[in-house]
Amino acid sequence: MINEKKERLKEGFSKRLQQAMLDKGFESPKTNNKANTQTLADASGVSRQMAARYLNGTAVPDSKVLHSISEWLTCDPWWLLYGGK
Repeated sequence: MINEKKERLKEGFSKRLQQAMLDKGFESPKTNNKANTQTLADASGVSRQMAARYLNGTAVPDSKVLHSISEWLTCDPWWLLYGGK
């Protein structure tokens, strides 16, 4: 049950992150796009590998990184992590 919730959180975060990147003008914020992954890594202060994990839904950032990403994408950190309004 707990693992299912964690997986849904990761998947939801990944989808919203990709959508926010599209809204910011990125063509395809997928992990196979190394330029986008590197840009996300640079903006959030994490490795390219960790940025790829955020994009492919296998990890979620800690609160400090979440705030860096949300400021860079000019979106609400709560929305980015949990969805909703």
